[in-house]
Amino acid sequence: MIVADDIAKLARELGGPMANEVHIRCGVSRAYYAAYHYCDQAAKSWCNQLPDAEKKDRGSHAQLYRRLENFSKDKSTETNLKLMAAEAKNLRNLRVKADYHLSDNLDNKVMLRSLSHMSQVKGYLDSITKAATPVAAIETDSSAK
Repeated sequence: MIVADDIAKLARELGGPMANEVHIRCGVSRAYYAAYHYCDQAAKSWCNQLPDAEKKDRGSHAQLYRRLENFSKDKSTETNLKLMAAEAKNLRNLRVKADYHLSDNLDNKVMLRSLSHMSQVKGYLDSITKAATPVAAIETDSSAK
């Protein structure tokens, strides 16, 4: 089994300084899917289910971002969830370009922008997770070391 961090690591490796355009395109795509899985993790933990009416005419990715944008279970997570969705949607646009627009040139700048969006999504997830971690659990973990 793998986790989103494994996909993120691959994205970073594919987009290294000597990456050719094929590697960059693959790296952009992997960065997007790492961000998607971070968003999915957040939605499962901090969002209510999307009502059936909201699912109509939306694919699974659009449904996920809609959940993050509008169906938070807790006011304290709303802003970070919305920011996650915005970053992931920006990255999705780059992924579409990387996967479908082969006549467009993609360079290291696009790769760096993709990695930045991915890192932002992960950062928002980490912020929500940290805020949701009970203080007692943190104290127990640190006293066990």
